[in-house]
Amino acid sequence: MSEQRSSTVDTTETPADRKAVRRAAWAGLIGTTLEQYDFVIYGTASALIFSKLFFPNISPVAGILASFSAYAVGFAARPLGGLIFSRFGDRLGRKWVLVATLLLMGGSTLAIGLLPTYSQVGLLAPILLVACRFFQGMGAGAEQAGGATLLTETAGRGKRGALASLVMTGAALGTALGAVAWILAQALPEDALMSWGWRLVFGSSLLVTIAALVIRRKLNESPVFQELKEQVGETKAPIAETFREGRRPLLLAFFLNVGSNAQSYTYQVFMASYLVSTVGVDKSFVPKVLLLGAICGGIAAFGFALCRTCWAARGSTPRSWVRWCCCRCRRSSRSTPARRWRSRWPS
Repeated sequence: MSEQRSSTVDTTETPADRKAVRRAAWAGLIGTTLEQYDFVIYGTASALIFSKLFFPNISPVAGILASFSAYAVGFAARPLGGLIFSRFGDRLGRKWVLVATLLLMGGSTLAIGLLPTYSQVGLLAPILLVACRFFQGMGAGAEQAGGATLLTETAGRGKRGALASLVMTGAALGTALGAVAWILAQALPEDALMSWGWRLVFGSSLLVTIAALVIRRKLNESPVFQELKEQVGETKAPIAETFREGRRPLLLAFFLNVGSNAQSYTYQVFMASYLVSTVGVDKSFVPKVLLLGAICGGIAAFGFALCRTCWAARGSTPRSWVRWCCCRCRRSSRSTPARRWRSRWPS
C-alpha cells in the first residue's frame, strides 16, 4: 500500500521561496537556541545550586545525584515528546508542532523559575521540579527535529546542508547565552543568587520564547509537507510504518547521535559539578568555560556544514569528502614541527 502511495508522488521540485527559507532558517535558529538555553541553564543549576535549594536534607553527594536524576527526567521524556508531536506534525503540519513545542518548553522553564523551594513547601518542591523538567523535555524532544525538518523541506537542493546547520549553530548559541546568563547571575552576592538571582535566570527564557514565537507565527508550511498531504494523504500508523520500513536508517541516526550528545552533556553538566565539588574550582569558572566551548562549537558546526555543501555542489560524494579530510589531517600531522624535529634526532 505504501509503495503504491509513494509511486504517485511527484518528484519534480519547484524553486524554493527565498522569503520562506529565510523565515524557516530564523525559526530553526532561534527555536533551537531556546531549547539549548533551557537545558543549559537547568543543567548548570543542577550542578551548582539545585542540590541546596530542592534537596537540602540529604548529604551533598546524594543531593547532587538527586539533582542530576531530576535533570535526567528531561532526557527520558524527549523520545516520548518526539513520538507524540511527530504524529501531530504529520496531521496538522510542521508549523503547528514548532509553535506548540516552543510554548511548552518556554512555559516549563518559566515555571521552574517560579517554583517554591524545599524550605518553603517541603517535599512538594522537588516533585514540582521533576514535573516541570518532564514537560520541558517533552517539548525539546520535537523541537530540534521539527526545526530541521521544516528547514530542509523548505530549502532548495544544494543549500539544505548549510541551512540545516543553523539548527546546530542555534544549539551552540543557546549554550553561549545560558553561560552568559549564569556569569551575570554569579556576579550577585551569594545570598541574592540563592534567593532570587537564580529565578531571574529561568525567567529570562521568556524573552527568547517571545522572540521565537513572533517569528514562528509568520512561518509558512513547508511545500514538501503540503504536496505529500495532497498526493499521499494521511498515514494511519506512521510510527509503526517507520519501524517496519525505516528501521535501519532510524537506528543509524540514533546511534550517530548517542556519542556526540553523551560527551556534550557530560562536559556541560557533570564536569561542572566535578570541577566545583572535587577539584575545588571556583563556581564562576564553569560558565566561562561553557561560553568559550559554545563559541568554538558554533563556528565548527556552521563551517563544517558549509564545507560539506560546497563539496556537494562540486559533485563530490560524502565518502570522497571524508577521505580528503583524513588525507589532509595525515599530511599535516606528518609535517608538524615536532615530527620534523624528531626525524633529525639521532637514533
